[in-house]
Amino acid sequence: RGAAGAHPRAPGSVAQKPRAVHAQRRIHRAARGVNDISPTIAVGAFVVGVTAVRLRQRLPALASERLLIGIELFASFFIPFYFFKAGLHLERAYFSGRALAIGLALVALAVPLRVGKVAVYRRLVLGEPWRDGARVGLSLVPTLVFTLVLADILRERYALAPHLFGALVVYALVDTVLPG
Repeated sequence: RGAAGAHPRAPGSVAQKPRAVHAQRRIHRAARGVNDISPTIAVGAFVVGVTAVRLRQRLPALASERLLIGIELFASFFIPFYFFKAGLHLERAYFSGRALAIGLALVALAVPLRVGKVAVYRRLVLGEPWRDGARVGLSLVPTLVFTLVLADILRERYALAPHLFGALVVYALVDTVLPG
């Protein structure tokens, strides 16, 4: 027993300290590994989703309903973890006044262009009214996952300036909320 009468392996005892340090090191190593592969996982999940849809269209005999349900379940389970990981790494410095201004300018510039492009296409090709085309275009605006993945890659691998990273996050959040 220790000096205070506590068991040597009791939480907080001197004998437990090396175990705690070892566990922290394992957690940090695992976190670094997740950081290294998380954009790859998101892109890989996208490719699997696209492949599953194309498999269903081109080779329906191979695309069992159970396989596609499994893929959907996999995606719906892991997507929240990606957002949790992405949110953990946001810092106050990313959201300066400059970042907010650039992010909102991106929204003001990009969203109308994207909505307008879809509305024009649907008017010219499908003969739909402008309002219906714009409604479809607005529903296609959200790019949260891919904007976050690209911003993360640019920040980690290409040293994207913090205010530009913040601007991309602001853009992603605002353009995702717009259609709602």
